Amino acid sequence: MSKDEAIASASERGGKGGLVPNNRGDKAIWVNHDSRPGFNPGNVKYRAVITVNDSGVELLNQHSDISKVDYKETGLKDGVLSKRNEPGAKGIGKNILAKFNDKITSFQIESKDAKGNWKKCGKRII
Repeated sequence: MSKDEAIASASERGGKGGLVPNNRGDKAIWVNHDSRPGFNPGNVKYRAVITVNDSGVELLNQHSDISKVDYKETGLKDGVLSKRNEPGAKGIGKNILAKFNDKITSFQIESKDAKGNWKKCGKRII
């Protein structure tokens, strides 16, 4: 994510952090739901590390493959998308972002240092 996206995400839910709608329309917000904590498919500088409760995991597990909605990231606004070519990637539909955010138990923005290691950002994202 970009620095601006990191700041917006960190301030969501009154400063507790959460996912924010895509500023370019109704596209799903993609998260990596897997056990690879260092995974960085877009080689971005910032990321949000999110933990959800059991009902949040259940919500992520009730996904539909993007092929069922003609490969449109806007095709399932009330559910969760997945992609066969990106195992672990889940697209949270625009209309359930608030519901998903309610399932968050911890939220931390991290930045990548010059050596490529992830470090927790404090209250101030630099």
